[in-house]
Amino acid sequence: MAEPIVIDAEVCNGSPRLNGTSLTVYEIVAACDEIGRRAFLREYPEVEPDDLDAAIDFCRTRRCDGVGAHCDGCSLRAADDGLHSVADFVRQYREIRFLDSDEVIASQGEGIITLPGTAADMEDHWRGENGWEIARRLGGAP
Repeated sequence: MAEPIVIDAEVCNGSPRLNGTSLTVYEIVAACDEIGRRAFLREYPEVEPDDLDAAIDFCRTRRCDGVGAHCDGCSLRAADDGLHSVADFVRQYREIRFLDSDEVIASQGEGIITLPGTAADMEDHWRGENGWEIARRLGGAP
């Protein structure tokens, strides 16, 4: 039986993901928090309930620490990248644009990035819950 969670530096930026998919553990946890497990399984019929539980458990127990691979979007990944605050994130880019507003943040870094939402959404993300905290709240199987 194949491992439900795999890590490949060449796929999904090295984030832990569900085997055979491009769904990262963090994306699964965040989606289940937003729409619920049952709705997630309806939206992704290729995902088996046991694999969904394995992804949530992987995140909840922070097995990512043991394998040294954290998901994009998680504060642990940001810390791995030397980002400990929203200011650290902003400093990496010359310009940050947003899909849902005309806001533009200019800074000292290089390149331009376009993010979903607004500048306030970006700030909220940095103050929000970590993936493993969400996974702990989701708990075990329904």
